[in-house]
Amino acid sequence: MKTINRNNIKATKFVGFIIPNMTSDKDSKSLRIELSKRVGQSARKWIEEESGYIDINQYDAIHVTSYNLRSKTTQTLSEDDYEQLGEISELDISDNQLVIRGFSKKTFYWLEFVITGGRVNGQISKNLECC
Repeated sequence: MKTINRNNIKATKFVGFIIPNMTSDKDSKSLRIELSKRVGQSARKWIEEESGYIDINQYDAIHVTSYNLRSKTTQTLSEDDYEQLGEISELDISDNQLVIRGFSKKTFYWLEFVITGGRVNGQISKNLECC
């Protein structure tokens, strides 16, 4: 099991993780992103899976932008009514900002979540399954 925090999140590769669920609480300024990924399959049908979560707590602000590549339009979504990510394609972090980019679960638009402030933590575990 790998523990995730603001200091080591850059070293964690999130590309390819799907997001089965995202939950947020605007009042407590918290966001949980659940993660899941099938890593590979061998000739013996062993499958390595990774799963876990990222929690962002006590953030200052979340700004969500939706990009419709077909119509070439951009829309700023409210914190009360943003689309959920279906997968993580990019993740950037600085001292006070976490930027998560990926495709929407519902519309498949490109989404950008810019989260300012807050504590970042979580964990990822690997499991082996057969057949």
